[in-house]
Amino acid sequence: MDKILIAQDLLAKTNYGYNYNAGAGIGFLAFFLWFFFIAAFYAYSALTLMLIAKKTNTPNAWMAWVPILNMYLMCQIAGKSILWFVLLLLPFINIVANVILWAEIAQKRGKPGWWGILMLVPIANFIIMGILAFSGSGVAVQASKSRKSAVFSSAPAKKGMVCPKCGASILSSDKFCPGCGAKVALKKEGRFCPKCGAKIKGADKFCPDCGARV
Repeated sequence: MDKILIAQDLLAKTNYGYNYNAGAGIGFLAFFLWFFFIAAFYAYSALTLMLIAKKTNTPNAWMAWVPILNMYLMCQIAGKSILWFVLLLLPFINIVANVILWAEIAQKRGKPGWWGILMLVPIANFIIMGILAFSGSGVAVQASKSRKSAVFSSAPAKKGMVCPKCGASILSSDKFCPGCGAKVALKKEGRFCPKCGAKIKGADKFCPDCGARV
């Protein structure tokens, strides 16, 4: 009997109780760190996508911050139809579609298309998004390359045509201005203002849109 009382006394003096306050604090800290990581990842992805949209002259760059709409913005940057937006919503298929879209986006920024595959690799995708967002104007570089190739080819140049945004000369094969990266659409026939590209009638001596002498 004495031994039982001694054992009970020892158990009473020993603290085997669980500190629920400390456990709750650790759980809250873990949840806060996880939430902070998710929020930081989303903010970084939205920021880089918005900058890429602006540098490729894609409208509605603000959609990068809105869920679902940011996927549609990716399709816009890559120059794909709304069908690709639907593919991004399908399980498993969205993985392949995501790689192809990022490959197109990389090419729009003057980078290799195989960079799209790296978007499947953790950490590497962070780096790729940062390079595409914060590097120089890859659209202008890409347009400059296409312009050089057009010079060496037999394709005739459209004389007197300039970019209405920055004034740089534009070839008939150019899809983007080599000076500012703006998307251009050259008209094939007719007489147009060399300054703003507006259509000019045969008897006009001045551009009806900008007033430039023609």
